[in-house]
Amino acid sequence: NGLCVRAKNNERRKTMKKFFITLMCIVMVVCFMPTVAFADSTTTCSSECDHAASITVNAATTHYDTLQEAVNAATDGSETTIKLLKNVEENIQINSGKIIVLDLDGHVLTDNGDNTIKSMGTLYLKSSTNGGSVVNHTAKRCALYTSGGALNVENVSISNVSDCNKELIYISSNTDAEIISGIFTQNASKNLLYASAKKDVVIKGGTFIQNGDYEMIYSYDSGTRIVIEGGTFTNNGTKQMLYLSHSGKYSISDGTFNGGSAEILPNSSDCGVTGGKFSNPVNPINCVVGYAPTKVAADGYYCVIGLTDGTAAVVLTYINEESATVTAYYADPAVALADSFQKTGATVTITKDVTVTSDLNAYKSKLVVNEGATLTCKSIKVSINGTSGVTVKNNGTINAS
Repeated sequence: NGLCVRAKNNERRKTMKKFFITLMCIVMVVCFMPTVAFADSTTTCSSECDHAASITVNAATTHYDTLQEAVNAATDGSETTIKLLKNVEENIQINSGKIIVLDLDGHVLTDNGDNTIKSMGTLYLKSSTNGGSVVNHTAKRCALYTSGGALNVENVSISNVSDCNKELIYISSNTDAEIISGIFTQNASKNLLYASAKKDVVIKGGTFIQNGDYEMIYSYDSGTRIVIEGGTFTNNGTKQMLYLSHSGKYSISDGTFNGGSAEILPNSSDCGVTGGKFSNPVNPINCVVGYAPTKVAADGYYCVIGLTDGTAAVVLTYINEESATVTAYYADPAVALADSFQKTGATVTITKDVTVTSDLNAYKSKLVVNEGATLTCKSIKVSINGTSGVTVKNNGTINAS
């Protein structure tokens, strides 16, 4: 009988042990369930949820606790639209292979100690509701940094604080970039836009404001070209609107440019202006052949206009490789003479009164001052070399001072 009692007691102990083990497992599961639920996404969410972002695929919407979780959930190689559901403080990174349409939907994305947005993939940044913005408060960090992939920005505000001491938008390493619209404000003394993309960075519109005393747009590397087709650019500092380094380039066909230094653009014949409105005069050397800046401001702005036979002060004619006569129009004789170098039968003709402050070098090119026109040379050197010559017709005049 004693043996039976002991056996029964042992069996009870084993049963109780199993019960307590099972109970502990249940307790642990219950305790950790809220944590697991908070970390996971959900498809059953009320309209008043506190999630940060959502992805909708085939009419099914999934909510995420952080914007980065939503970015990570996007399938590589497949375009994914992510909507921001509230104002968040977060840094996000978009890896190569991701194709993200980030709709701020009127909300604010603020950094949390790093670049607010860092993208190596494809990013379409927009706000379907006005008021969507990206802000950076961290020293030596950008509001938007891209490296590779593609970037498209539309109807978004991007800004930083004055002590960031970093570029607002940094576009590098073979990024295809296009800015369509938005408000972009650089409050630090660094470039608003720094581009070493080795491709064209196209600006179609938007409002660009440089409050820090620094060049507004920096084009770096021979493969990088800033293409401005529209927008309003205001430099509240004393530096140039555009700065070129290591053979960076730019072209401007439209846009309004306010403030900056007296030389609003870098002097480079390798770049080109064909249009736009400028609060300060534009150097003719910056204009594409056939275009010239106006000498008098209208409505507070100097413009760049296309030249014709009736408006050009300088005309270059020469014979091309197909033995055809080519005519090009200029505002500056120095630029025309430089372009005439090694062209067959080149003649540079002054058709209207023009003042020159750059040396004139006629090398195997003829310089002709037409009847009634005056070429005024101020503190410069006129060189006549080779088979070139100077012809002054009837009442044409060359003044030297």
